Amino acid sequence: TDTQAQAQGQDAQAQRPEIEVAFVLDTTGSMGGLLEGAKQKIFSIASRIAKGKPTPHLKVALVAYRDQGDAYVTKRFELSDDMDSMFAELRKLDANGGGDHPEHVGRGLGEAVSLLKWSQDREVMKVIFLVGDAPPAQREAAWDFKLWSKRAKERHIVVNTVRCGADSATEESWRYVAKLTDGTYDSIDQSGGMVAVATPYDA
Repeated sequence: TDTQAQAQGQDAQAQRPEIEVAFVLDTTGSMGGLLEGAKQKIFSIASRIAKGKPTPHLKVALVAYRDQGDAYVTKRFELSDDMDSMFAELRKLDANGGGDHPEHVGRGLGEAVSLLKWSQDREVMKVIFLVGDAPPAQREAAWDFKLWSKRAKERHIVVNTVRCGADSATEESWRYVAKLTDGTYDSIDQSGGMVAVATPYDA
């Protein structure tokens, strides 16, 4: 009957997992060769989550960060279930500025934790993906990286990290926040983690 079908429809709705994901992305100049790979990684992560079974209700946010003295320190796009507009903003981001290696990671992470409109519901899964190639700069105490790592944990936000390139100080910080929040650590190389297939002709 219609009523049964309706009830089942509501059940399915009720069981849809709610997932909120924020991508915090380094867009400084050193990310030049890595940014396309990082974007691909973000596309594939978001698509993979969206294709989960049962189909989740997914909201995605984006925080791009650079450093003081650059065209912007952060650029923030609020949590939204409109994937197309999010991907459009992601595509527009280019790599520029920076240049002094440590970047304002703390502020990128801090704004994602404190300024995005996360659900207060404990049932909603909350995840940050931190993507970058340089370690946190010690700029302002208010945006200290370890402080915001701890705040993420307090707010039950899992921080998964994707290190781009091979910097060991970045790996150390990325592993620190991932371990603290029960997240995962992943690394993509200079070619942006795109799989290169070697052929006899390469030589």
